[in-house]
Amino acid sequence: MSWRVLLVDDDIEALRLIGLVLKRRGYEIIPVANGQRALEAIKNGKPDLIILDVMMPGLDGYSVAEKLRNSPETDQIPILFLTARSSIDDRLAGFQAGGDDYLTKPVHPAELINRVEALLQRRGRWKEEGKQGKIIALLPVKGGAGTTTIALNMALTLHDIHPQHRIALVELREGVGSLAIQAGVVRPKKHLSILLEQGAAAVNHDAVEGLILEYREQLHLLPASIRPEGLSGTPLTMDFVRRLLRVLVRDYDDVILDMKPALDKAAVEVLRQADHLLIVLEPHRIAIEQGRAMLSALTELSIGQYNTGIVVNERTSIPSAMNRSAIEMAIGQPILGILPAEPRMTESGPDEELPLALRHPDSLFVRQLRLIVSTIVTV
Repeated sequence: MSWRVLLVDDDIEALRLIGLVLKRRGYEIIPVANGQRALEAIKNGKPDLIILDVMMPGLDGYSVAEKLRNSPETDQIPILFLTARSSIDDRLAGFQAGGDDYLTKPVHPAELINRVEALLQRRGRWKEEGKQGKIIALLPVKGGAGTTTIALNMALTLHDIHPQHRIALVELREGVGSLAIQAGVVRPKKHLSILLEQGAAAVNHDAVEGLILEYREQLHLLPASIRPEGLSGTPLTMDFVRRLLRVLVRDYDDVILDMKPALDKAAVEVLRQADHLLIVLEPHRIAIEQGRAMLSALTELSIGQYNTGIVVNERTSIPSAMNRSAIEMAIGQPILGILPAEPRMTESGPDEELPLALRHPDSLFVRQLRLIVSTIVTV
């Protein structure tokens, strides 16, 4: 298919050179010289991608991006900032304004094409195949942050809010899984490692559906193996996760990914495709420093921050020395939500294996989780 790319730059020579590079790859180019003309051009026909300079007379690139993100008609158009401004603060400003990626001039043509094609792949997300499910990725800053517990209760909460949605929860790791156990399946015979051992080429609709566990009507689980990592088959690869996500977004309305605390190539591929990225940390100094490091790494990888939120998980009832504003100041951005410690999470009883969202849907933990889900997911 022919993709339409809107180029916005007040440097006519830059418009010409960038346009020439993209035309040679078969893209349809719409060149404009300032931000106001860009908005007018979009009214005449939405592009598939916008390449946007920052420093322009009148309406600068950040302002253009913010206007586009604040409109439901344009909030999903990928934006690639291409500018001479190269500091970390500039990059952060670009992501906070709504950018999906950020490149500095001069840029090598091959790097430009690579970034453009990655964004367009996410934009299209195989749309010729039909439905495009939303991806919510939960990324802990360290192991043991309670991410799997949050992911399972989030899936149940989302199911309660939108019972018509078909939801998949995937424990995206090679081993050391706990999702199946938390869901009441002590020794799962179906898990992700079975698919990993078959290799990326074997990933298709039938193979994935054959390993899915039906947990509730319209809610399905794909757990990791409970075996130690390294004993459960081959590691996750970019090709594997790309093919897996391709199947999932075709078959499900919402895909929740419980990830491990890593930014390897497979994880980066996932995060580039995620519609929402939730970074999970605990309210203490070490975890917050790890969170800052994670956010900095994501910025360096040009993974957009406008769709990134911080979730604080208070795993213990011992009061934290840091309140919400102190955590926000320390980590450098607002918190999406704080999940309070819930003593009933580990209580004994006949239904002790049920997640909290099923046992105590009115608990403060679940109510706070509902607020987070309602914030990031729309009908």
